Amino acid sequence: MSKLFDLVNSNRSIVTIIYELRHRYGLYVKEDERSGLIIIKYDRDKSKFNEPIVHECRGVVMNRSKKILCFPPERSVPLDKFKELTRDHTDEIRYEEHVDGTMINVFYDPNNETWLKSTRSRIGADCNWLCDETFATLFEEASGQMNFNVLNKDLCYTFVLVHPKNRIVVKYEIPFICLVSVRRIFQTHYENVSLEDEHLSLVEKGISIKVPKRYYFPSIERMEEYVSHQDSRTQGIIMKYDKYRAKLRNKEYTMLKNLKGNTPSLVELYLRLRQERKVKPFLKHFREYRKKFNEFRDDIHQITFRVYNWYVNVYINKYSESSEIPYEFKPVCYQLHKMYIDSVKNRRRRKITLERVISHVNILPIYSLIFIRKHYLNRVDNNLHM
Repeated sequence: MSKLFDLVNSNRSIVTIIYELRHRYGLYVKEDERSGLIIIKYDRDKSKFNEPIVHECRGVVMNRSKKILCFPPERSVPLDKFKELTRDHTDEIRYEEHVDGTMINVFYDPNNETWLKSTRSRIGADCNWLCDETFATLFEEASGQMNFNVLNKDLCYTFVLVHPKNRIVVKYEIPFICLVSVRRIFQTHYENVSLEDEHLSLVEKGISIKVPKRYYFPSIERMEEYVSHQDSRTQGIIMKYDKYRAKLRNKEYTMLKNLKGNTPSLVELYLRLRQERKVKPFLKHFREYRKKFNEFRDDIHQITFRVYNWYVNVYINKYSESSEIPYEFKPVCYQLHKMYIDSVKNRRRRKITLERVISHVNILPIYSLIFIRKHYLNRVDNNLHM
């Protein structure tokens, strides 16, 4: 039985329910201004994962009338727990390819009489991640501009969006969408719909989509052995039983995913890799970022030289006043001069050379470098004094 459905169908008001979701369970709850719908998802840092309801919320969408419109697959359980749950049901486990992409939900909103797309945290899917184009745009490209009107309004669909412009780890050449879950939503509960049956129905209606490749293993241990021989050209295996899911990624995929991290900002990714001295190994696997990374590198080099020149002009040659230093460079120049003053006080006078400036800039916090670069580029674009 779903704890979220129980809460929604209680006699509590929508305001009380939202308050409870946020403050009792630490869930992210946001009302979309355009549609008036509410999206609910767990927060890795704040949510209380000892509560079952939290595991159900991976982009659930409901309206203010307390009607759930979209109920994506629940959070996966650890493999050890999955083994315990299926100890007497191993022949009922479904094994599927773990498609590498971004989850996109598609559902019908009866109040606004329209089909909507959503990610885990954004109704409309008009957001992006390490890409200039939104997930909504990429979904349209990958789906061949799907005709939503042929979909069943009583169902909510969960797809994995795969697109060369939205690469996670696995490198795909051709964009596509993969249907991974279909659910029929009632007021008090949901029911899973056969993936194969719905896929066949959609194909008959002219919608060209994929479903995950199925695997058959005599045991979970045999599946683990199979995954241990996979490489980064695939992610791993998803296991399903009843309402539970578990996943197993192969080691090479996991290593590359951890290397890439989980930031939506490409410049932040570059700066982190730069500080960790991992830019080269990263580009060995993600060559498509080389051009952008070279641009970021050149920006940091230019910033470093300008900081050095300002320091020399103000503190050494006295050609300029400190008030003339562009404000994005001021904190760094002040830090450098303090380093020099401290060295004099300690009778270990150390001049501020270009090499010392380079070393100092290289260890600045990432958020500081992002701030400096943003305002530096603004000056460049507007031909302002630097």
